[in-house]
Parts: sequence; structure tokens; C-alpha cells
Amino acid sequence: MAKLDISEKVIALSLLLIVTGPLLMYYSIVNDSTSSLLAGLFLTASGMLLAFLSPQHRHG
Repeated sequence: MAKLDISEKVIALSLLLIVTGPLLMYYSIVNDSTSSLLAGLFLTASGMLLAFLSPQHRHG
């Protein structure tokens, strides 16, 4: 198994947050839960921010 460097781990974590957030928002719509909706929005936003600020590989 290949070893992941820190930037790949950060991207994997941000993708997990970006995918989990909308699932939690869907759950909140089905069950009429405002706190789950806010948690889903927070997870999605933090995942996007983490992906935006993560260190990128520089080739060249």
C-alpha cells in the first residue's frame, strides 16, 4: 500500500467532509432538524475551505 503524504491526507479529509455535509443536510430535511442542517452546512463549508487552503503539489 502506498504511503500518502500530508497534502493527500488533507485532500482526502476535505473530500470526506464535502461528501458527508450534504448527506447530513438531506437527513435534516427528511427529519425536520435544524441543528443537523447547520451541522451539514458547517461540514461542507469547512471541507471546501480545507481543500482550498491545502498545500498543493508543485510540478515544474
